[in-house]
Amino acid sequence: MAPRTAESAADVGARADRIIDRVRRCTGNVLLFAHRDIFRVMAARWLDLAPKEGGRLYLDTGSVSILGYDHTVDEPVIRLWNAAAS
Repeated sequence: MAPRTAESAADVGARADRIIDRVRRCTGNVLLFAHRDIFRVMAARWLDLAPKEGGRLYLDTGSVSILGYDHTVDEPVIRLWNAAAS
């Protein structure tokens, strides 16, 4: 069996981009549950940043974050980040 290697930042970014593409095709709100690290990369990609920039966005376990838009879909923003779940 070949040794398992970790995903590169580019691989995780491509996976995040596929998720974001699906989310942006939806109408209405979308709720996602996942491991914190993919959400960090998704937030970076949501803002059109490089996947590795997600490492600058800290997330606590069980926290709540909201990605959205400012005025139009051409203006993605982080509306809420790392809020304590109540």
